[in-house]
Amino acid sequence: LNQPMQYIAYNMFYNEHLLFVVLLKNAQAIGVLVLVLYKAPIVQYYIVLEKKHMADKIIYTGAIDEFYDYCFGKLEYRSLIWDEKITNQGCAIVNYTDNSTPYTRAIEHKWFLGENPDVTLVSYEKASNWRKGKVRYYPIPTKDNLTLYQQYKAFATTYNPEIVFCGRIGSYQYNNMDKTIMLARQLANELCEDK
Repeated sequence: LNQPMQYIAYNMFYNEHLLFVVLLKNAQAIGVLVLVLYKAPIVQYYIVLEKKHMADKIIYTGAIDEFYDYCFGKLEYRSLIWDEKITNQGCAIVNYTDNSTPYTRAIEHKWFLGENPDVTLVSYEKASNWRKGKVRYYPIPTKDNLTLYQQYKAFATTYNPEIVFCGRIGSYQYNNMDKTIMLARQLANELCEDK
């Protein structure tokens, strides 16, 4: 952990997290440790027991409530269930907004790869409630949840100013990819300017 810039990735599947790591690496940020969706107990171990070896700033994109062992209560998240079928949809993504369709989105992956087989895998996305053991995909920004998040954020700012909670889950906000890229670049620039 004594490298100028380090990152440890766990369950890295969101493009925003991959992008953020690349931006920091390319910016040659010094003294930054990036923990992408890392398990909170492991991060806490590094902070408490290995702080003398830590970087100046820690980028954490996991859930802030889990990080603090839900000491103020649990934030609500939306998870997803994926069903896959071998078929041909004809386009990359179809969003379904009607109440009669059991899924919210269908994704035909071949369009992202520039391939054109006759039949491919189509993934059907269905919303589900988050529970322990499932992946958090989206925050649920109700008034109560946002108030609870602000309580966690204030606690983090006071007691762990070296940790930057960011990303969709870490900042408890939904962002489209354009805003995600902009925020990641801004944060990377800020961290580099501080050095």
